[in-house]
Amino acid sequence: MITIESLINAEFAGDNAEISSFLSKLEFISVVERSIHLVSDRLAQDDVLVLINHLGSSSLIVINEYIRKSKDEGANEHAEKVEIYMGVIFRQLLSRVVQNLDQNQLPFFLSSIHITLVDTCALFQYDYDELDRILGLSLSAKQNVARLTLAPIDLKQKQHGWPTYKWKGPKGSERFDQFVDVVEELGMFRSMSKFRELCSSPECNLNIAMTDIAPHKFLQYASFINSSTLLGYSNCDSFYQVLGVHVNGFEELVLKGNSPKRAVDNCRRRNDWEATEARLKKMFLPLVV
Repeated sequence: MITIESLINAEFAGDNAEISSFLSKLEFISVVERSIHLVSDRLAQDDVLVLINHLGSSSLIVINEYIRKSKDEGANEHAEKVEIYMGVIFRQLLSRVVQNLDQNQLPFFLSSIHITLVDTCALFQYDYDELDRILGLSLSAKQNVARLTLAPIDLKQKQHGWPTYKWKGPKGSERFDQFVDVVEELGMFRSMSKFRELCSSPECNLNIAMTDIAPHKFLQYASFINSSTLLGYSNCDSFYQVLGVHVNGFEELVLKGNSPKRAVDNCRRRNDWEATEARLKKMFLPLVV
């Protein structure tokens, strides 16, 4: 049986009595407990997909409204704790659901969760990115889904070499090292050693994990690097295909089913696009002069 305590303990080591005490005093916690109980029961019966969307939507609305009310009343520290702990609970619950689904169920599951959240935001006038953050459906949790839904690489592609990047910037390993340092500063990838491999003809799928960076930020950074011409690509048809093959969740979480061009065009409509572009130009300027 899945419980709030088991989900909290999966995230935090040691004695979590203080966290449990805090959660027990929340006026909406019974809703969360019942939701977890129902999901746990349905997992045992192997029909959780029938339940997950409307339970997730209703629970998350209750939580979001409570947090909004707390902030309006000036209880920002209390609201922040609620955000953190509810994030842990729902991230771990999502992970449990993913672990119990067959591979052929995962694309439908991911798509339906996304649609439900988008519709919930439209109906209640929530900001999607903010709701996503508050609910705890973090990138790390989503990557567990996306990793399992990645399409297998065609055998012919393997025979010709795995998609890779090639350094096209100024000659010399020092400049490439500077480039890697800038990419690391952007916080796109959990393993920079794997990113280096990505630029030197990898011999296998690298399964690179993204950080918890917002998907639109990852896409804008990738778009800038592509337009900078510092990296070329080989054994594939486009710059973004390299990411699609080697970076877990890139197509599902960053492109969200769109073509790279459409995804980038959508990203350009964000209010912070220009400011981010200006910052990137300053960061990469020493590499192109």
